[in-house]
Amino acid sequence: MKKKQKATYAFIDAQNLNLGVKSQGWKLDWEKFRQYLHNKYGVIKAYLFIGQVAGNESLYTFLLAAAGYLVCHYLFSGLHGFWWICLRSIVFIIIYLPAIIYFKISPDILPVWRTMIKRLSGKR
Repeated sequence: MKKKQKATYAFIDAQNLNLGVKSQGWKLDWEKFRQYLHNKYGVIKAYLFIGQVAGNESLYTFLLAAAGYLVCHYLFSGLHGFWWICLRSIVFIIIYLPAIIYFKISPDILPVWRTMIKRLSGKR
């Protein structure tokens, strides 16, 4: 009776792999790399994560806004009045703004953010 081999999966961060290979002055042959993973580690399936795809910024923005809206809607659905609207807006900004800055979705946001930080800290 044959012993069943454990399934091994590889999750590869393409950006780090690409930068590491280029820093050594090499060029990666993807087919040979895939064969190496299979022979050395028994990888049966490899997933390559490429990060943000250029041109999909509007999709990312929409998904972030939808997530912020849903969180705020379910947290504050039964609460009405001026102060609850203010709190809902603040929570939405806390969800949305850091994600926009972190993922660098808008090229305009970083200069605006730096200006805000500079003015709030009193440095000119």
